[in-house]
Amino acid sequence: MPEYIERNKAIKEIRDTYESEYPTASGAFDEFATILVPRILKNLPSSDVVEVVRCKDCKYFTDIDEYGCCYIFDDGTNATCKRNDFCSWGEMKEGAEK
Repeated sequence: MPEYIERNKAIKEIRDTYESEYPTASGAFDEFATILVPRILKNLPSSDVVEVVRCKDCKYFTDIDEYGCCYIFDDGTNATCKRNDFCSWGEMKEGAEK
């Protein structure tokens, strides 16, 4: 499974690590770490991703033993799901951590 990162946090981490590990560096290596790597990251295409709401954090989820019920459907039907499942209709309940 691919892993996704936040581009600006990656660039900041590269610059911060470089400054702390190589405080006196200069020249080509300095340019590579502070200019070229951030430019490469900025030019990479981004992925089309959405944040997942796990059932346990969804406002429609009701906990029952190891499973739960999802009451998202307007017609009164429900679906059985596990706490770590997710669906495209999930909405974060108030107070749940992202």
